[in-house]
Amino acid sequence: MSRYYDLTLTNPKTGAVVKQWSSMPGGSYDPAALNIMFDMPVSVGDLPTGQHSIIVEGVSLQDLTNAQQYATAINGDGAQSGGAILTLKGGMQAGLPLANPAQAGTLVNGAVFQSWGNWIGTDMALSFLVVPPVFRYNEPGNIVFNWQPGQKLSDAITQTLSTAYPQAPLKIEISPQLVAARPDIGYFSTFSQFAQHIKQLTHGLLSATYAGVRMTYSTSTIRVFDGTQPTPIALLKFTDFVGQPTWIAQDKIQVKTVLRGDIQVGDFIEFPIGFQNAPGFVQTGQASYPTFYKYQSAIQGKFAVIQVRHVGNFRDPDGNAWVSIFNAVPVGSAN
Repeated sequence: MSRYYDLTLTNPKTGAVVKQWSSMPGGSYDPAALNIMFDMPVSVGDLPTGQHSIIVEGVSLQDLTNAQQYATAINGDGAQSGGAILTLKGGMQAGLPLANPAQAGTLVNGAVFQSWGNWIGTDMALSFLVVPPVFRYNEPGNIVFNWQPGQKLSDAITQTLSTAYPQAPLKIEISPQLVAARPDIGYFSTFSQFAQHIKQLTHGLLSATYAGVRMTYSTSTIRVFDGTQPTPIALLKFTDFVGQPTWIAQDKIQVKTVLRGDIQVGDFIEFPIGFQNAPGFVQTGQASYPTFYKYQSAIQGKFAVIQVRHVGNFRDPDGNAWVSIFNAVPVGSAN
């Protein structure tokens, strides 16, 4: 088994590990690792896609009876307290010939909004609903935006986010040409509100096709990007695909790959050109002709990832049970 996962629950105040399940504890594969199932959509902050659903099967009776300890408590006034921070890493590890350990990484990082146990027959399962660790309407954050004339947008966003989220690392990759011509000041209760304002404020600002500045907070790092800055490009291989990529809307494609945590929202991907050349791959005489396109990617070029969905069932042998689904737009698209 080359599939890999590592689920960690930590105390949001102390950072201490409360619980951990992994298929490779200490770097060695555990054949008795618990089954894990998940469906986790990830998107930019201005287009929220809902909560992450995670289920761990085969947990102990103690974990089952204390399931609510991991969730955020809400009192009669709507104030929230407690709960745990959930970090799920996943991908593949060394084992099967085509498995690539370098593609494993953090899939999501967020706060446990709800957790509950279920016991049916001999099956015990612990379920989690996870949301990004961001402020909500009943607990507004200190998100104050103050963009003054002559100031770069990157500096204004850095000041805002470093104050609202002092413990979250920032990765800002936007054009230095975004400079204020007039003051723009605002107060926001949630991360989504702030992300929507910045997107609307910058859309089409540099050119007719400029998509604007986007933000995401799906892992432990807050990322701000607009696709104009040089960033590493993930070159997809034929052996990464689970089926062919396809167009799902105007200027938007979808590609399904083996589960991988090395590609995040805001990253660039590029499709392979020409025929695949995997070790041991044998072509027939007909397939060797240039007019035969069965083994050629239907979509080629460079795209920017705007949405990700991770779907997994650790014990299911089907290849579709351990995948990442990417929605991407051509570089320079205004979608």
